[in-house]
Amino acid sequence: MVISIYIYADACRSIIKKTLYYISQRTGIRAILVANRPLSIPRIPSVKSIQLGQRYYITNHHIVALIKENDLVITVHRTMDYNIIDKGELVLNPRGATHSKTCINVRLNMREFLDFMRNSGI
Repeated sequence: MVISIYIYADACRSIIKKTLYYISQRTGIRAILVANRPLSIPRIPSVKSIQLGQRYYITNHHIVALIKENDLVITVHRTMDYNIIDKGELVLNPRGATHSKTCINVRLNMREFLDFMRNSGI
């Protein structure tokens, strides 16, 4: 059973957030939106927002620090995915695809390879 749903809200589309509000209202599962900027959320007791500073990756670190057993995280950050999966929790991207360690490793390796290619002028 999922205890809480953490959402990296800066990169999450409004339709996904609205769906999560609906789910939270119907089931009572806590939805916690974590962002660097102010968010407008509905007045639903089980929905909460956390606004953090503008420092690089502060949102990622905050979510990783907050999650507990059986929590669900919705994010687009691959490095955060890896840290969350290491804790044994479930990670989804905003399109609903689950992530595994193998999947994250492949994507991180591809990103590093493409960065290397761009930086070398190829």
